[in-house]
Amino acid sequence: MFTAQAIVGGTPPHYSLKRAHGILNTVAWGVLLPIGVIIARYLNQCTESLWFYIHVLLQMIGYVLGAIGWALGMRLHALTSASHKVHQNMGIGLFVLGLVQMFALCLRPNKDHKLRRYWNVYHHSIGYTIILLGIINIFEGLKILSPGGNWKSGYAASLILMVILSLILEAITWIRCIKQRRYDGLQ
Repeated sequence: MFTAQAIVGGTPPHYSLKRAHGILNTVAWGVLLPIGVIIARYLNQCTESLWFYIHVLLQMIGYVLGAIGWALGMRLHALTSASHKVHQNMGIGLFVLGLVQMFALCLRPNKDHKLRRYWNVYHHSIGYTIILLGIINIFEGLKILSPGGNWKSGYAASLILMVILSLILEAITWIRCIKQRRYDGLQ
């Protein structure tokens, strides 16, 4: 419910907090983390270990920004009587999955360890789940906030751009793989 002061002033209560929560989480869960995954998926064939450090850096920055955004969301929940259960529960789930993923970095087995294959399956599964839930929750938040302007279409355009980039890089990866197999077959 809006207060008389907020209506006269033209800004809803806690608007800055809501905006900061939305922007931080969109950048973290919806841009940095997906870009970190794209880098891990496609640059690992081009660079020796640089891709890994860029991936980890983006994921860590994304998680820290997401955790701050999550804390702002918890503060918003405490300040308002609004209840957005789906958005709230997805946000909590994202925070927990992200935390588990960060701890998993400390438990990563060496490349030649027999458990590394299982760790990779776990890491990729949780990572892609976080990306998917993050994107869904960003659109849930945009639905709740109804920010006007082009926020929703702007974010959708950035997603489309990331998907197109991924498809191009995937095609290049497959072409390289096929060429390499043909080359190996000739030797």
